[in-house]
Amino acid sequence: MTKNEKKQLETVSLAWFFIKELAKCDLSTHLKTARECFIYKLCVDTLSIRLHKELTMIYSNVKTYYISGGNNTRLVRYDVIKIDSDVFLVKVIEEQNKGNAGPKTLALLEEFEITRDEYKKRYCNSGFQTVIRVDMRPTFEDTILQDLQEHRNKLD
Repeated sequence: MTKNEKKQLETVSLAWFFIKELAKCDLSTHLKTARECFIYKLCVDTLSIRLHKELTMIYSNVKTYYISGGNNTRLVRYDVIKIDSDVFLVKVIEEQNKGNAGPKTLALLEEFEITRDEYKKRYCNSGFQTVIRVDMRPTFEDTILQDLQEHRNKLD
């Protein structure tokens, strides 16, 4: 989760707390007219609707990979969700009750992010160094599969 998303989530959480506290209060004794009560209720409802819309996000750029380990042929599912061009969220999922005829249970083993900042630290040189390369370094998107395979090999 990026710093901006964390700040946005904190703001939204604080606003939800405010709405809940307002809902607990009986302001009818403080509000003089029915019009004031109506405006108060309208403001609270509008704020809660806006916050709900802000929290609802649909990510359509999702890729699923099934990866086996070096010594183990057991497949583990990796769902890679593109949050934005610099951040990918990875959910590691494993099927439970393998071999049973009944419905399979999915267990979330782990969740982590792959960020462009990590890529830059790993593959990009800092400073004014001039380097002649024989091979091309991988792109950010290409390193995602490498990171997933490394993670899968660590599971066994």
